[in-house]
Amino acid sequence: TGGFRTFRDIRVVGRGACAVPGFVVRVRAAIRLSHLGAHLFCRPAIRPDGPLDGAPDSEVAWNACRAALTKTGFDLTGLPSLVNSALSHLGFWPVRGPGHPPAQSSADGRLSAAELDMHFADLHLVL
Repeated sequence: TGGFRTFRDIRVVGRGACAVPGFVVRVRAAIRLSHLGAHLFCRPAIRPDGPLDGAPDSEVAWNACRAALTKTGFDLTGLPSLVNSALSHLGFWPVRGPGHPPAQSSADGRLSAAELDMHFADLHLVL
């Protein structure tokens, strides 16, 4: 799928099953990455096989996604439909090099804590 991953299967819902007249439900989705090599970006196409450039599937959702990007992740508050649409455009590039073992490893072949930190990113999703 192009060497990146998406968040398009995440769905955020508000509280309660019934709409209350005059009450607008707002939700928040925040994603934080702990690895400097991990990189979030907003794809114009929602489908994982869609192009990485060109006109977006939804201009409003794509712009909301791009506006929610921060140096350390993604943060968006709004109507559930907008948050879900923006999350559908969000993707991340994997950390480079985790498929290759380090040149040196411990005698038992396990990675040290520093090597694990170098190869893997922690992703925290707060709803």
